[in-house]
Amino acid sequence: MQLDDLAIFVTIAELGNFSRAAESLGLPKATLSRRFSDFEKRIGIILIKRSTRSFSLTAEGQRLFAISRQSIKQALEVESSINTPSNEIQGTVELCCDENYMQHLILPYVQSFQQQYNAINISFQTAGSLTTSKFDVKISTQAHDAKEYDMHRLTLVRHWLVAAPSLLAKFNQVTQSEDIANLPFLLQSKSITPLVIGEQSLDLNWKLMIEDVQTLLDLTSQGVGIAVLPDFLIQSHVKNGGLKVLLPQFPLPAVQTQIMIEKQASISPAAQALLEFLKQEVPAKHLLRMTG
Repeated sequence: MQLDDLAIFVTIAELGNFSRAAESLGLPKATLSRRFSDFEKRIGIILIKRSTRSFSLTAEGQRLFAISRQSIKQALEVESSINTPSNEIQGTVELCCDENYMQHLILPYVQSFQQQYNAINISFQTAGSLTTSKFDVKISTQAHDAKEYDMHRLTLVRHWLVAAPSLLAKFNQVTQSEDIANLPFLLQSKSITPLVIGEQSLDLNWKLMIEDVQTLLDLTSQGVGIAVLPDFLIQSHVKNGGLKVLLPQFPLPAVQTQIMIEKQASISPAAQALLEFLKQEVPAKHLLRMTG
């Protein structure tokens, strides 16, 4: 089954008319009709019931249309983006993202993107504005309904248990999971309690719960307590000795960061260009930054 065949079928099904489909695809109506008939014969399935007065999808046609529609749409958008010179793609992309992910995971690549696509503007929205604003692209670690969104994997973010050396100096050396039981713990959410380290599940001696992860990092660096923080946030602090990773032999589960696009939305060439750029640049470079 060829992409062109599916594109012809999806266009006919969407427009409900061979003449409009032929005009949309830039084909003579006779050519489109012949190619579609050849397609039906090749797969051995009648997809559309048609006569001079009626037009309707068969049950098989409805199933194929439901399965193919979004894939064909995305493929055509990618093709359009590839065939359009980068300096000719223009527009504004509304990008929604958690503030810390935006600062550490996305912004390092924005300058490179805009050097390549100098006519594209990016309007950043924090994740909290999602309920009141439309977005073209969203970066998320949350699970969402696959019926509403197309999900594109971006990168894995690892979380580590960290503490300031000034705090650790007050306690016995931490060499095994049981050693952290009595250390003061700073939480971002109760969802991580109990904390699973290796094969053990530990109840935490938590003292403070702070939703803002930057404040959590600041308090951890000041020696107020130990905390679980994402790799991109702690990297520089660990390298300069301001924080120490505890129990590195027991890495915590990684979190899959995703790019979300609404299924029903028509993605613009500008948003498509940003989507493809992030998928290509972020995963490898994020890994390099975290291990380099």
